[in-house]
Amino acid sequence: MGIGMQRITLGVALVVVGFVLFVFGFLVAIITFEEWKVVKEITPSFTTLVAAFFGAWFAYLLQLRAKEEKYRKEILASANQVLFSLFQRVNSLKLFQMDNIDPLRGNPGIHIAMQPILSMKEEVIKFDIEKIDFLLGTNHKQIVFDLYIEDRRYETALNIIDHRSNLHLYEVQPKLHEAGVTEGVDYPESVYMDALGEMLYKHLEKSTKQVVYNVDRTVTSTIETKDKLLAALKEVYPGEEFINFELLESNT
Repeated sequence: MGIGMQRITLGVALVVVGFVLFVFGFLVAIITFEEWKVVKEITPSFTTLVAAFFGAWFAYLLQLRAKEEKYRKEILASANQVLFSLFQRVNSLKLFQMDNIDPLRGNPGIHIAMQPILSMKEEVIKFDIEKIDFLLGTNHKQIVFDLYIEDRRYETALNIIDHRSNLHLYEVQPKLHEAGVTEGVDYPESVYMDALGEMLYKHLEKSTKQVVYNVDRTVTSTIETKDKLLAALKEVYPGEEFINFELLESNT
C-alpha cells in the first residue's frame, strides 16, 4: 500500500467512526422519546441529514483520491528524476574511465601519460535528495542516506579529476618542456623526477592514484545505489514504471 493510500484509509476510518457516533446518538435520542409520533416527525429530517452526510463523505473520498493520484504522480516523477541524474553521473564518469584510465591501467607511468582534460565541474549534475524523502517513512530510509554519501563521492571525484588536470597542465607540462622531455617518448623515472623535482613528481603520482581510486569506486557505488533505490521504489510502489539503466560497455 502506498504512503498516500495509507492516509486515505485513515481518513475513511475517521469518517466512518464519526458516522457511527452520529447514528448512535440518534438511536439514543429515539429511545428517550415517549411518543412514536414524534419519531415519525423527525425521521425525514434525519434522512436528509444522513443523505447529506453520505454526500459529503463521498465528496471527501473523491477529494482524497484525487490528492493521492496527484501525490503519486509527483513521487514517480521525482524518483525518476533522481534515477536519471544517477544515469547521467555514472556514465559521465564511465566515459572518463574508459577514455583516460582503462587504456593506461597497470601502466607504471600512468601519472605522466594520463593527459589533463577540460574541467568536468562545469557538467556537475545535481539532484535533489528531498525529492525522495518520502522513503524516510518506509523500511528503506537508509537509501536516502546512501544517496547523500553518493552525492559527496561524485563531487569528490570531479574535484580530484580537476585538481590533477590543473596540476598536469599548469605545473607538470611546463617543467617537462623546459627540461626537453618530449611527449610520446619513454624515459626512465629518474628523468621525470629530475625535471619535476621529487615533491611535484610525488604529488602528481599521488593525485593520479586518487583519480583512479575515486572514479572506479564512484562508478561502482553509483550503480549499487541505483539498484537499491530501484528495488525500494518498486516495493513501495509496485507495478509502477521507473527508469533503469546499465553502464556503458568498455572498449577494452
